[in-house]
Amino acid sequence: MTDRRRPSRWIQKTASALLALALAPALAIPFVSDRASAETEEEALAKKADWQERYRVLRNNAYRMRENAKKLRRAYGLSQHANYPRGGAREEFKLQVEKAERDADDFTTKIEAFHDEARRNEIPPGWLAEVEDEPVDPGLPADQDDADPESDEDREGRNPIYLDDEESDDDDA
Repeated sequence: MTDRRRPSRWIQKTASALLALALAPALAIPFVSDRASAETEEEALAKKADWQERYRVLRNNAYRMRENAKKLRRAYGLSQHANYPRGGAREEFKLQVEKAERDADDFTTKIEAFHDEARRNEIPPGWLAEVEDEPVDPGLPADQDDADPESDEDREGRNPIYLDDEESDDDDA
């Protein structure tokens, strides 16, 4: 009977030693400073914001280019009517449409390359999916700006005779 007890003690000691080796890294984790983990957390958030902003810009530009190509294609279709440009102007218009469509395709290629780059840099796909869930910013049309049409600086094209009357009407009231 004594022969049987020796192997069991040896097994117990070996098992406890292996258990201690296995648990040593897990027990050391709480002793890691919170400062180091906070720095890596801040770095991760900054990295996430950078990648999301880059993707957001690419996505918005691709959307704008596709919309521009659609509008130019529609306008070119309307140019088949008699009141629209003919000859060289019409051919130039057609070249603009083709260029806009190529630019839209280029942005699609850039987005695919961006996804490949993100995969190579081990960026979690959820970061980019968050941007895809956001609405696309179509931007302002080219002829609109934030200037107030009633401001004093915007008097160009207005009749100065009536400008003085508007000011005096406000003073009389």
